[in-house]
Amino acid sequence: MNLRHVRSVAVVLAIAAGVVMPATAATAHTEVVSTLPSAGAVLNAAPNSVAITFNEALLAASVEASILDSVGALITSVTPEVDGTVVTIPWPAGLAAGGYEVAYRVASGDGHPVTGSVAFSVTTESALAPPSGATPFAPDPAPSEPAAAEAGGVSIYPFLLVFLLVVAIAGVAVTLRRGRR
Repeated sequence: MNLRHVRSVAVVLAIAAGVVMPATAATAHTEVVSTLPSAGAVLNAAPNSVAITFNEALLAASVEASILDSVGALITSVTPEVDGTVVTIPWPAGLAAGGYEVAYRVASGDGHPVTGSVAFSVTTESALAPPSGATPFAPDPAPSEPAAAEAGGVSIYPFLLVFLLVVAIAGVAVTLRRGRR
């Protein structure tokens, strides 16, 4: 392989990398890293709060949360605390044992809205009276992430990378073939 071929290969690979790298960085969105309690947990006692940790800092003014019962009826909207990547939702006292869902809406640093929920069950009633004066909040019905990501589907980026590598290899093959003529 001569110097001309090496340069051609380097140019093709640089172009492929230049196409893939910005695409993956630009499409990254805020995602949940962990929740406490975890989704689907069965608790013997009501939690003091629900904590949701994200993979990047959030715009604190944009964070909203609601607590729903097992059939999706609004129990209360709460004002969550935001500390960097962690959203803490205080748990209201006086709730009966049963299934609950904490619905949230946050905005990532780039302003992209993300909605979701965490469902769990409590087997013992909370001790104090239920909250009053709740303000309704309903998360957006539209998904905030690509449907494949929410449904556990396959990301397109590995396929894009493979496609670009095939194009790069074809480009190298063509260049080598022209060099032999």
